[in-house]
Order: sequence, then structure tokens, then C-alpha cells
Amino acid sequence: MGFYHEETLEECEMLGIPRESVENIPHHQLFRELVNTVEKKVQCSYIDFIPDDFSGVMVKAQKECVAKGKIGLLASLYFGSELIVPSIYSALLVGLRLCLNLSREETRFLLLHVSMGGDHADNIRDIIVSHCKTAEDRIEFVKCTELIINARVSFYDKLGSLQNLQNVHDKASKLYDKQASKWSRDKPRCLSDFTGRPVVYDFIR
Repeated sequence: MGFYHEETLEECEMLGIPRESVENIPHHQLFRELVNTVEKKVQCSYIDFIPDDFSGVMVKAQKECVAKGKIGLLASLYFGSELIVPSIYSALLVGLRLCLNLSREETRFLLLHVSMGGDHADNIRDIIVSHCKTAEDRIEFVKCTELIINARVSFYDKLGSLQNLQNVHDKASKLYDKQASKWSRDKPRCLSDFTGRPVVYDFIR
């Protein structure tokens, strides 16, 4: 809920993220701010982009896990979220920075989860182990994990098949092209322009 160790806040400041932009701010608010930023950049809202029925498979899987009790909830939280979030969010982070040129402060929601996700998973692991004392429990964990992971895969597959994904890609490309004009050089401006680049140009010729 926005409460972090001093070490985490200092790490944020080292990354150029002011502590007041994360401290005491609930995660859902940080997420909403990230979504708002992305929506403005690509000029397309999440609601317009993602059909309502897409989330159905995730909602159904979550309900089935909840119905399984503690094991289902732990499987969903650990294997279906905390353990894989750093990898998923790392990829999203790279994509948002390259395509939309978002700052570290604008992507602080992702950065926090990338840096803290591993710690969360480690803290939950002992709880997971304590609930895996029997073969039946371990099998149930596998089934629930398979359920939630398959739901995630199904969601991403549907997302990738969207026809309007190309429209968003086109908008992002236009934004990138618009920014690229600021990088054009009509004369040398840095050391590499005088040293490395001429060698590359000669090689290409």
C-alpha cells in the first residue's frame, strides 16, 4: 500500500525517481498513472483497445483457484504472479522505453515490481513449502498453477491476435518517427561523430 523500506526508497532516488512519487502511494494508483500516461502517448484508451470478454478467462481461473482454498490462492499468488512478474514487467519496461520514450519516473510502477518482485517471491516461498507436505497437496499446487498460467497465456494470445494491435503499433511508430527528427545531425556534435562514425561510414561505402 505504498509503504517501502528506506533501502528501496534510496534505490528509487538513485534511479532518478523522487521518493515522494512512490512513498505512501498505493500500487493501484501507480498502475493507473502508468496506464494514463501510455494512453495519452498512443492516443488509445485501454477500454477501447481490450475487449470486455478478454479478461473473462483470467477471472474464471481466479475464481476456480479461490474455490480450491489456501492452495489455490497461494498457487495463483506465487506461481501465477510474484514469481513471473519481474520477467514480464522487465519486457514491458524495455518496450515502453524504446517505443514511447517513457522516463523512469513514469515507469516507476514497473520498476518497483521488477526490483521487489523477487523479494516478494522469496518471502512467499517458505509459506508455499509449508503447504506442500503431502503428495496430494503438491499435485493440487501443480493443477492450480497450470490453470492460472494457461489463463495468462490465453489472454496474451488473444491480445496478440487483435486486429487493432496494428493500429496501436502504427501510432507508436509515428510517435517514434516524430521523436527521431530530434536526433538528426547536420554536423558532428560529439566525440564519436569525429572518431567511430567515419570508420563505420567508410566500411559501408
